[in-house]
Amino acid sequence: MAGICIDEDELEDKVFQFIRDKMIHAASVTIQRQAKDIVAGELARLRLTDPSSKTLEDTINDALTPLIDARLHVILGPMVKEELRKIFGNIY
Repeated sequence: MAGICIDEDELEDKVFQFIRDKMIHAASVTIQRQAKDIVAGELARLRLTDPSSKTLEDTINDALTPLIDARLHVILGPMVKEELRKIFGNIY
């Protein structure tokens, strides 16, 4: 009988990456919608004077990524491990 081998750390990393990407995207879309006219106008003005300046999406991602990463490590690590214990506890 073939078994499935799941590396706990790899699974945790995959879950972390997936949720992180979803959170960054959702926050970016929300901020862009709410502040689009004001912030996008200012960034467009800056890009006219300095074409190498960051886009609104890049600016938001750079600001949010460290905050989201820190919070996800605190929340997801124990959560994923606990769920795996429940799942594998029911199997054996």
